Amino acid sequence: MNNDQESQPDSHNETDPTATTSPNPATQPAPPEPLAPLAPPALAAPPVPLGQAPAASTEPLAPSAASSVPTETPAPTPSGSAAMASPVVQRSLALGRSIGRERALRAALSGAIVYGAAWVLAAVLSILALFAAGDSSPGASWAFEAPAQLVAMAVGGIFTIGATAVGVTANVSVVWLPLLLTALVAVGSVLLARRDEKARPSATAAMRWALAACAGLAVALLVVIVAAVLAVRFTSGDSADNEMLAMFSVSGSGSAASFTAFLGALVVGTLASYLGRAGIAPRAKTVTGVSPVRSAVAASIRATAVYTVVISVLLALTIVIYAISQGGIKILLTALLWLPTLVVDGLGLINLAPVSLTGSITSLMGATGAPTSFWLPGRLPVWATVLVLVVNLAVVVLAGIVLSLARRTAGVSVAARWVSTIASFAVLGVVVTLLGRVSLWTSVDTGGVGTELDSLLGGFGSSIVENIAAVNGAVSLSAGTFLVFAILGALVEAAATYIAPQLTPLLPASVTARLARVTGATAAPVLVGGIAGDGDDAVLAGAPATPVVVPMTPERKRRIRLVLIAVAAAVVVVAGAGITISAVNSTVFSPKKQVESYLGNIVDGNASAALDLAEISAPNASRVLLTDEVLSATEGGLTGYSITDVTVTNETAVVTAELDQDGEKTTVQYPVSRSGSKYVVFDDWNLNTVAIPALTVAVPDGTTELDVNGVTVAVDGINSDAGYLELPALPGTYVVGLAGDDEYLAAKPQTVTVAAGMDSYPATVSFELEPTEAFTASVQKQIEALLVSCAAEKLLQADDCPIYTYSYGDITDVVWTVNEQATFELSGYGGEEWSVMNEDEGKATVTYTQSTSYSEPEAVTDEVEFSVYGDVEMVDGAPVYTYGY
Repeated sequence: MNNDQESQPDSHNETDPTATTSPNPATQPAPPEPLAPLAPPALAAPPVPLGQAPAASTEPLAPSAASSVPTETPAPTPSGSAAMASPVVQRSLALGRSIGRERALRAALSGAIVYGAAWVLAAVLSILALFAAGDSSPGASWAFEAPAQLVAMAVGGIFTIGATAVGVTANVSVVWLPLLLTALVAVGSVLLARRDEKARPSATAAMRWALAACAGLAVALLVVIVAAVLAVRFTSGDSADNEMLAMFSVSGSGSAASFTAFLGALVVGTLASYLGRAGIAPRAKTVTGVSPVRSAVAASIRATAVYTVVISVLLALTIVIYAISQGGIKILLTALLWLPTLVVDGLGLINLAPVSLTGSITSLMGATGAPTSFWLPGRLPVWATVLVLVVNLAVVVLAGIVLSLARRTAGVSVAARWVSTIASFAVLGVVVTLLGRVSLWTSVDTGGVGTELDSLLGGFGSSIVENIAAVNGAVSLSAGTFLVFAILGALVEAAATYIAPQLTPLLPASVTARLARVTGATAAPVLVGGIAGDGDDAVLAGAPATPVVVPMTPERKRRIRLVLIAVAAAVVVVAGAGITISAVNSTVFSPKKQVESYLGNIVDGNASAALDLAEISAPNASRVLLTDEVLSATEGGLTGYSITDVTVTNETAVVTAELDQDGEKTTVQYPVSRSGSKYVVFDDWNLNTVAIPALTVAVPDGTTELDVNGVTVAVDGINSDAGYLELPALPGTYVVGLAGDDEYLAAKPQTVTVAAGMDSYPATVSFELEPTEAFTASVQKQIEALLVSCAAEKLLQADDCPIYTYSYGDITDVVWTVNEQATFELSGYGGEEWSVMNEDEGKATVTYTQSTSYSEPEAVTDEVEFSVYGDVEMVDGAPVYTYGY
């Protein structure tokens, strides 16, 4: 065999004009049969010694793309106008013929399928949002219109909604990416392109680009056309029944069918489709080495992806748990719309990049006290910030380990490694900044104002509208976020260089091999004593996938493990403490808990405990109804409550509760503020001044006590305004009466209900004092005493006496005898004075001696009727009768 080989001529050094191809004797022996006249086979590179890079070869390393497919019969030479076409046109026509109409339609159909899938997902999200809002008013058409707009916005469409009212047309434009739909468009395009490429491989990269463009164009056309046809339309107000309503009726429409939607869909669809096709395109298999720079970039991208995925999952779980604790499980119905954007912005926040609100809308936010920026250390407690940073650093170390295992080529310089990692994370920072941005702006057309609104605003309608309606704003990470992520990349590279070599030897061999396969590594660095080899100490591409690890000494391994155990224990303790503190803060020390404790005490009848949690604006002397004794005796009060919303802004919060008062629901908001911390790590939330309804009581002068629900309360120390007392009262039904045993006056108890909240009419009690039997008896005695005093004067007409008669001559020996007392009735005037109204006249007999100048003295007897009109006034707590009108 050897002799035969030596006797063969060297086809590589000698030229045979009759030979078409000749195999290379350096790579393989000559075949026994002559080969067909095809393209020459690839030359295998000679073996490379360990520690050296592959030498450059003057021979071609791989066949051209054209040589990988069978040779076709050349097309006939074009003639006429076709022959005069430019080479670009000729190549385009040739590309179109090579693809074929059927293949192009299949690619376009894949784009249509991607759009359909995105539309269905958007419809599901829209329906879930409707359920979450509990609103069915948009109607059936909204279920088709909203998904069309969401898909268009997902590829960069500007959603503009315009409304016209009173001659003013206002447009509001919003740019926001529903990232879940964006991901579906991209991933769906990749998968369908891969499937088509596997079924019918493309011969050239140009064919792959052309087919990808067909898919992208189909997506773009459907996005714009469907969004334009299914624009959101709305109207309000009835213009037919009422002229005033017609003036203020509003109509408008909204659509995201914009040039940006077309361009974004075209770019996303085309690039994703091409990547799907290029991912399975045939590659040359004769290259034994990998470009060091390309290997470094690929490893950096993998490490960046691992960091992004792990942190995103942790952020998503944290945000969902917090959202449920604040808004209930129902908020998950809309989570797929807002969660991806919050996660993207969270990637910047946990790396200390601020999120800010910019634009003219910030002036409005400043006027209302709402924050215009958010920076992690400035918004979270110290312990929470430390916990976030510790977890982030742990993921950085994980990314560093992945980066060290993913590097394939040993010939990568230190500078190339650092630059590739920093650049990869800086690009991530740019992507995060772009994807997490939400913008809006408005425009106003006042061309139709003159005849309508100006008539109402004195001719200044246009200027007023223009001044107040034009606003703009954007919520996004700061422009320097890419620099923050560049620093993050440097930390990952430092972890890969200095920490990963210490940790990798401690991992089981199976774990190391699995990580190497996951990261796509075909070779791993030789670890000598736990330190990665560099330069000549590293294995080239093509070496076994499992890293070669030189075991460390048992003592060094023990020390490293102790350090790792201590670090892990510290991380676990910090994480556990953080989770515990967060759980306690969200339950025991949350704004919601303070309001729950306050309302719970009221429901249980513990007024004093409730007032210990919340302050009210009322003098201490007037809080006579805010006692446990009164509240416990009160019926019709709060029977339950539920917290419906908690809004936290900086150091303040507003807790919205729905109160159940004997079956009637009332919504009340309670302001809460953070006043520091308790036990160092827990938030100290306190209820601000709580508005409590008042019970207004009109009391007579001299009233010192009231009877409320059977409980006597003192009111003598309360300053009254014109006889009215303002008494703070918790919700419930109160039976109020004048306390004490008044001898002469009495008032019927009044029943009044104090409603929860401050929107109802104030509860008022006004007493109607009525004279008692003792009062009437006292007046009767005073009348009788008056009659006795009148009779004692022995006059027919004594001053201010109800008994009198008329006569002439000399009158002597007058004697009055009351035969029958007059009856009377009392009528009051505001509880201070009463009038004595005669009811039945009394009868009296008078005897006297009458003499005149022309007659002898004569005894006379008369019977008279009398009335007892007069007034009664309370003097020193007793009735005083005065006769007369």
